[in-house]
Amino acid sequence: MRLYLSTLGKNPIVFEIEIDKKYCAKTYIEDYKELILYLEIKYDPNHTFKPVDLFEALNNKIPKKFQRKPNCSEVVSVASKRRRVEEADKIYFCGWRNNPTGYNISEMNIEKTRITFGDKIAAMCKLKNVSSCWTNISSDEYLKKINDLYSM
Repeated sequence: MRLYLSTLGKNPIVFEIEIDKKYCAKTYIEDYKELILYLEIKYDPNHTFKPVDLFEALNNKIPKKFQRKPNCSEVVSVASKRRRVEEADKIYFCGWRNNPTGYNISEMNIEKTRITFGDKIAAMCKLKNVSSCWTNISSDEYLKKINDLYSM
């Protein structure tokens, strides 16, 4: 599982943190120096900033009750800043494609499905050989089709 920390603005910086099954964060941050620059942390001879400091600060700021869940397009958009996502410009879910005999769901499509809908849906797509379909046109997004997977 991954946690994405994203800055705001037109060109956000996205930091990716691995989270294990017990919801514990791995303390290695790939872009550690970029994070230090972004947070504008200055050198302090009395205290060396460590990733654990960031995690403790984050832990103290995480609300007890989750207020807003990102939509599919936001998840794909943020994840594509850190991961190689199939057709990264196509962030709007528009349905499922039942692949014909001889054609298989691509590993990249499985990964995009996993990022957006989770491991269970991605595994079901792989088992049924069904690809998630995406568009770059927001008005074509059709989230009601998500549950159609169960009837395929």
